[in-house]
Order: sequence, then structure tokens, then C-alpha cells
Amino acid sequence: MNYGTIKCRTLRDIRNKIAELNHIEYTSQSCLHENDCYVGTCKTCELELSMLEMEINKKEASGENVYIEGIYDILDGKNFV
Repeated sequence: MNYGTIKCRTLRDIRNKIAELNHIEYTSQSCLHENDCYVGTCKTCELELSMLEMEINKKEASGENVYIEGIYDILDGKNFV
């Protein structure tokens, strides 16, 4: 498994945890990017991030609290390497 794939999975886990903590209906898909991805993001990841950001912005606009701090700590044991 290459570094980009590991990073992509970690970012997907973070997005899933943010959605869960904020009661946002969210389903992530497995990354289908086949080549080595040094950045760790692909079109699928970027689309999922945009959708999650849109839902977070809706919650903030309606006055709801949004929880994102400490997400990395919640994913204890996960790392990028």
C-alpha cells in the first residue's frame, strides 16, 4: 500500500468521524485511484469533502453547533505513515 492510499484512508476516516459527531448523513466510498497518489486526495475524496463541507455550512447557518476539534485525537492510533 502506498503512502497516498494510507493518507486517503485516514482522511476518509476523519470525514466519517466528523459526519458522525455532527449527525450528518454521510456515506464514503472506497478510493478507486490506482496510481501512487502523493497528495493523498483524489476526485472521490475531494467530492466527499465538498459535500461534507456543504452540510457543515448548512448546520452553522441554521445556528447548530458543529464539532470538528479534536478529531485526530478521536482517531487514536491512526497515522499517515
